[in-house]
Amino acid sequence: MAGVVVLVTADRRSAELAAALERRGARIRHAPALGIVPLAGDDALLAATRDLLADPPGTVVVTTGIGLRGWIEAADAAGLADRLLTVLAGARLVARGPKARGAIQAAGLTADWVAESETNGEIAQVLLDEGVAGRSIAVQHHGAGSDGLDEAFLAAGARVRSVVVYRWGPPPDPEALAAGVRAAADGEIDAVVFTSAPGASAWLDAAEA
Repeated sequence: MAGVVVLVTADRRSAELAAALERRGARIRHAPALGIVPLAGDDALLAATRDLLADPPGTVVVTTGIGLRGWIEAADAAGLADRLLTVLAGARLVARGPKARGAIQAAGLTADWVAESETNGEIAQVLLDEGVAGRSIAVQHHGAGSDGLDEAFLAAGARVRSVVVYRWGPPPDPEALAAGVRAAADGEIDAVVFTSAPGASAWLDAAEA
């Protein structure tokens, strides 16, 4: 990758990605397409957490590493982290890909099953094939909120509770985003890196603006 110019559009953990590419000789430009709005003090998040502490789920679906880390941090700020970790340890933990599994392991827990395709579709298919009727499932969602998992499990007879830890927000630097789009259009960028579907969609929207 020596001399290759790469535009990194991610906000979360972009420094790690950029460093990995730079070690291989790439030149990095950074222009996040979306920002992250943490919900650490959000009443709805704390209410959802307390509900799960009072009535632990049998299965917890972890869709993003940053989401699980943020959830535990929010619980810690409210004095609930130890109880949350106990509940998670007692549940079947389903991870959407290696990043989610890594966050589970970093919390001292073990993922019982990992969707290697990193898709919600694989998670839904496997759990629905097993049968979810009558089961209690908690889903930690990514920044775009509902992703179809809740609806699929509810339709199959499960009791579903949603946990939204962060939301996608506007880009932290709109001018940098616009400049990155122009540079790509002008052939100054060799590769554009996306780490999420919402980020890719936001970047394409910026390109069409």
